Amino acid sequence: SREIKKAIDKIPGFRAVLTRDGDYYVSFNRRLQIARENNASLFISVHADAAKNRLARGGSVYCLSTSGASSEAARILANNENLSDIIGGAPSGEGNNQSDEIILNMFQTNTINLSKTFATGLLDQLGRVHTLKYPVYHQAPFKVLKLLDVPAVLLETAYLSNAQEERMLKKTSFHKTIAQAVALSVSD
Repeated sequence: SREIKKAIDKIPGFRAVLTRDGDYYVSFNRRLQIARENNASLFISVHADAAKNRLARGGSVYCLSTSGASSEAARILANNENLSDIIGGAPSGEGNNQSDEIILNMFQTNTINLSKTFATGLLDQLGRVHTLKYPVYHQAPFKVLKLLDVPAVLLETAYLSNAQEERMLKKTSFHKTIAQAVALSVSD
């Protein structure tokens, strides 16, 4: 994430903000609040994946789905990610006082469509430098992507549970390669 920030900050007119800069938990609501406070134009949630199958490998990109997951793997991943708020001790309610459901739906549909457009470009750039788990983005109801007016994606960079990818994740050169791919997609 720090390398992604550095790469994005080098793009004229762009500035990246981290929701945290250390190994501590930040609730979903706080992450979204930080994005709003900084008038974010894009939100990228960066992760390293893990699976029981130690041969699983590759990067992947997810967008918000309001109706469920696009695959069983996306559903399982979203359930596990959404549980981290509970494990981290954050309150679970995300009350919404928006009364006009039609306008809310229009905003959310537009934001999801922008997220999908970005996700497609991100996968293109990521696929040039790293193995992809899936050649297309998947959708799941990730809480961390529920920004009404900010396009958002969840990026799984590689698998910690795969010995080869774990070694890659420890290398600064891999961080910089992934960061450059993300920055190029942001610029595009």
